[in-house]
Amino acid sequence: MSDESATPPRSPSSPFTSPLPLILPPGGISLLAGSPGVGKTALLAAMLRDLAQGRPVFGRQPSAIPAVGIVNTDRGWVDGAGEWFQRAGYPEIRYYSVIDDPAFNPSRLRKKWDRTALLFEFVDRLQLPPHSLLGVDPISLYLGGNLIDYDACAVACQEIRKRLIERKLTMIATAHAKKISANKSDRYLRLQDQILGSTALFGFTDTQMYLASPDEL
Repeated sequence: MSDESATPPRSPSSPFTSPLPLILPPGGISLLAGSPGVGKTALLAAMLRDLAQGRPVFGRQPSAIPAVGIVNTDRGWVDGAGEWFQRAGYPEIRYYSVIDDPAFNPSRLRKKWDRTALLFEFVDRLQLPPHSLLGVDPISLYLGGNLIDYDACAVACQEIRKRLIERKLTMIATAHAKKISANKSDRYLRLQDQILGSTALFGFTDTQMYLASPDEL
C-alpha cells in the first residue's frame, strides 16, 4: 500500500528554474531596494555579472543560465547604468534603454494602466531565451502608477508575474526607499519596511533585499 502523501506534487507555478532558486524564485519578482545614490545599480551590475558567469553569489553557487538582460528606465545607458556595468566588467549584457530609444514616445508612459504591457514590449526587445534572468532598473514606474495604492500595485505585480511565467523569465529589479528620519528612534526597525510603496509591494513580490548606507545602520 503506497503512501501518496510521501511525495509532494510538483508546483504548476514553477515549471522552470533560476540560477539561485531559493533566493530568486523562478518566474518571481525579487527586489533590490535602497535610497537614491546608495549604489543599487552598481550592486545589481556586479550581481548580474556573477550570476551570468557562474560565480558564487551570497555564498551560493548559481546554476548556468542561457542569458541575462536588463531594461534601463530612468537615465541614459552610457552615463547611467551602462557605466556601472562597464566598471563591473560586464559591458556585453543585453540591454534596452528607454531614454536612448529615438523611436519611443515617452508620452505613452502617461497611460499608467498600459505600463505592464509596455514593460514587456521592452523586455521582448532583449530576445531573452526561456530560463533567462531579467533585470529592471527601476521597477517603480511599472507598478500601477501609484505606489501607495495597494490595489493598483498588487494588480501590476500579478500582471508582471504572469508575463514572466509565460516567458519563463526570472526578474530582479531595483526599487526606491522612502526618505528616512534623521532620528533613529523614528525609523522602521526592519530595513525592508523602508521600501517606498504599499504593503502590496511586499505581499506580491518575492525576495526583498535592501542596500543600506552606514548612516541608515
